[in-house]
Amino acid sequence: MGRTEGRDADDFDIEDVAMPGVEIGRPGRSGRRSPNHRLRRASLAVAAIVILAGAFAAGGLVGDPGPTSPPNQPPTEAACRTIGATSPSPAFRLAAAPDDAIGVRGLPGNPSPSLGDTGRLWQIPGPELSLTVATHGDLRLILATGVCAAEVEIEAAPAAARDEPDDRWALLRTTLAPARDEFTFDVPVDDDWVLRIVVRYWAPTGQPERLVEGYFRVRVGPVPFATPADAPAGPVATPALPCGPTPPVPADVVVTLTTGVGDPIAGVGPGDNLPLAVVGLGESLEIVVAGAACATSWTIDARVGDSIVSIEGVPNVANNPARAAQNVWRFELPGGVEEADLVVVLRFGFVGIAERLWHVTTAPFEVPAAFIVTADGRRAEAYVGCGLSVELANGYSAADSCGSIGYDGGGERFDVEAFAALAVEVPGWTIVTWSGQCGQVSAGDGPEVFESAGCELGGFAVDDVASAPPVRFVLGPGDVILQLQLSATQYGDRFGAPYYLPVAAR
Repeated sequence: MGRTEGRDADDFDIEDVAMPGVEIGRPGRSGRRSPNHRLRRASLAVAAIVILAGAFAAGGLVGDPGPTSPPNQPPTEAACRTIGATSPSPAFRLAAAPDDAIGVRGLPGNPSPSLGDTGRLWQIPGPELSLTVATHGDLRLILATGVCAAEVEIEAAPAAARDEPDDRWALLRTTLAPARDEFTFDVPVDDDWVLRIVVRYWAPTGQPERLVEGYFRVRVGPVPFATPADAPAGPVATPALPCGPTPPVPADVVVTLTTGVGDPIAGVGPGDNLPLAVVGLGESLEIVVAGAACATSWTIDARVGDSIVSIEGVPNVANNPARAAQNVWRFELPGGVEEADLVVVLRFGFVGIAERLWHVTTAPFEVPAAFIVTADGRRAEAYVGCGLSVELANGYSAADSCGSIGYDGGGERFDVEAFAALAVEVPGWTIVTWSGQCGQVSAGDGPEVFESAGCELGGFAVDDVASAPPVRFVLGPGDVILQLQLSATQYGDRFGAPYYLPVAAR
């Protein structure tokens, strides 16, 4: 790319650039000019990158030129961290350069994006998440600490077009060689814009690529933009603890997660192997900032496979602690989520952003063992079938959905004396409901089925734990399989499940 006489090399008009086979895009509606018209430069730290100026035709990008790089540019991949195999792809931010070192985190897009994808609905951030940038200003894409971008695609559409914009233009698409941790590009013409940004993160050869898509609201120009009518007048969040001093460097911020199982666990930054945090069913999670430092805005997400489930988010673009400040968060995993990567992004005023991650898994309910006990103290552990139901003292409840009884009829037979009393025990638990019968298990061509032999063993149900009698029954001679439906309680928790045991009564 040649230098234009009388201009700085970093200041050129897009119409000075001629690239073979690339059409300079214009919208062609009501005389609207493409946002590319005043793109002056796109820089990557000290490296130049090629701007792709194009229009969308038949849903695709027009042109896809390769990048150019200044000669003798030192490689930087050595400073780029590999994203851990168990870590989610980190989020990125958009800031007004050069004064804003914080910026905003946009709305997450397609969890499995692709470069050049044009077929999905756009996410439109609200005005409270917008950046306001002066005409001819610059925008800076900021990645998570230590990770680098290998390719970037940016499209623009008027915010008024909502989620299916017809007027959408390619601002740039470039491969970055060497990869970098941030870069700067020029704003479109004055208007209220939504930018779709896709970043392909750098990864060593042979490792799977990571792509992340985000949507950002950018208001360009001196025009006074309206404040949202539903903007809250008072504070939207007040700190749980009096705000302590904020560490001067975001990397020094320690954020811990407490699950009620074990000691607090410090979170890690993007790219590190995630620490495992185990939470009990229905138990709350608690996030605490060490030293009670207060974040002025934050997002808390659970990433489950390719899905992102938002748990909590408070925007505060002005970094006004009177509007939002917090240092302790208590919440539960979203319903149905048993395992997720927990991603917490905290913004500490104008100091910086701390992003911390954990891998959270829910401890399964361990079905208590049930025993058949003879009068002389011999005992055999019964087999648990399908049909567990749980009601915990913390309010959690769940029940299995079964396509079969969950027991195949196998196992060693327990020898008992015919017509001698047998007892049922669930150590540590009080049985409050039970019923029993004997029969056989058959499978045939389908799932296992329990077939009763007309042998009812009895049962009871009590409301008061103190009044629950012991479970007793007798068996006549023969080889049968016992089916016992038990419900028991302990410290306010309650479960119900079927149990099976083959016995031989002689």
